[in-house]
Amino acid sequence: MINKKLVVAAYFVLSSVAYAERPVVEHGLIAGASVQVGSYEEDGADSVSPIGGLLSLEKPLTDNFSLRADYAFGLEADSTEVGTTEVDVSLGNMFSGFAKAQTSDIAGFRLYGLLGVSKAEFRAEVVDTEEETTDGDTGLSYGLGVTAGIKPGLTVNGEFVSYLSEDDYSYSGFNFGLSKLF
Repeated sequence: MINKKLVVAAYFVLSSVAYAERPVVEHGLIAGASVQVGSYEEDGADSVSPIGGLLSLEKPLTDNFSLRADYAFGLEADSTEVGTTEVDVSLGNMFSGFAKAQTSDIAGFRLYGLLGVSKAEFRAEVVDTEEETTDGDTGLSYGLGVTAGIKPGLTVNGEFVSYLSEDDYSYSGFNFGLSKLF
């Protein structure tokens, strides 16, 4: 597992370099929508992959550094067996805030790193009953992604983000979507 302190230190060094190279150009807002294929892993249980939606709003401060806010919500649960009981696990909702450092354009592509905080709520429902429980947590989030320009102001993106990594469970997601510069 990646040492969280090392990730934080490396990210701050990279973002400082990116911010130092800021041009005197006005940047607008970037709005995005993605599909999230999540991975919820808990000690002593099988991994589940709930499907979610993700809406994001990003404010570029320079060509290489921006701030981003995400809201994710569950679209479809995934089932697992706990003993002899079938349980549906889904993402209730999640709010995340990130600092984003990215490379300059490389043949139409940009690589980027994310570092931030997420607050998430998960739901578990016993199949064929009305028994449901919710649980949530807040934690350090980090990820890597790539964007590709489709046309000016419109990009397709893909990213992997580790949203929560606690002692007894973790949640991460692959996000695939579109972003539009306004």
